[in-house]
Amino acid sequence: IFVVFHHYEQRITIRKNSIEIFYNFLIERITSIMLKNSDIILTVSKSSMRELEFFYDIKNGKNKNKNKNLKINGTRGILHKNNNRNRNEIAIVGAGIDIDILDVVVSSKNKINKNKDIDFLCMGRMEKFIHLEKIWMKIKTVRPNSNLVMIGRASPDTMEKLLSIGIDHRGFVSEEEKIDLSSRTKVFIFPSSREGFGIAVAEALFLGIPVIAWRIPVFDDLYSKNEETKIKLIELGNWHLFADECIKAIERYNLNRFHKKYKKASNAFPSWKNVAQNVISVIEYTK
Repeated sequence: IFVVFHHYEQRITIRKNSIEIFYNFLIERITSIMLKNSDIILTVSKSSMRELEFFYDIKNGKNKNKNKNLKINGTRGILHKNNNRNRNEIAIVGAGIDIDILDVVVSSKNKINKNKDIDFLCMGRMEKFIHLEKIWMKIKTVRPNSNLVMIGRASPDTMEKLLSIGIDHRGFVSEEEKIDLSSRTKVFIFPSSREGFGIAVAEALFLGIPVIAWRIPVFDDLYSKNEETKIKLIELGNWHLFADECIKAIERYNLNRFHKKYKKASNAFPSWKNVAQNVISVIEYTK
């Protein structure tokens, strides 16, 4: 039995009545049973693997002699045997980005050489973002002519509220429009408090767009040790510093835009083909 675990999210953050409380309990209980009774848990990062231990008490094997070794993309020890149960094993198979599609953004940008007219872009679910409004209001105080475009899931009331403070929230958009918006973006901001991998951040970095994000475990694991990565991680909750770094990033862009060629990041980013091969490797290994 294979189970896919991306990352942990509380089902209902604001419990309004007994039905929601019961629903939340039921989903958590079923999820826990499903995970603990699986043979292999496929997950996307070391951070999400630690969440399995913290929230569901599914632990890594601490004794290296008990771990099974599996080669995925040239690395060993990706498949970890649970120290408490013989049946559970955890395989980090990663997540990917659509490199072929994103390459189109780079090539078209270099050919057309059009000016970027979006100061800040943010994409994702509003319920995961913290202090976004405070960050934006401080940016507007210092740079009143700046603009911020958002895409992703948000309620009509939330979109109306954001519009009232000058945030252009467009809701869900097509892949073509997302690519167009990315090609016109100077700085990508991502004040999300919880992620399993952060595909939107990986895509922005691949395109060479500077990223400002909260310092959450997955980004620490993926990017903090790579000095060439154009990402600034801010301690969670320090919205003053977050806004300051956004302002610094836009000022750096304006200083360098005539001197630096638009190019994608040099980091090695996994594609979905890599992820598929990792999953196939796990399946083949278990036969």
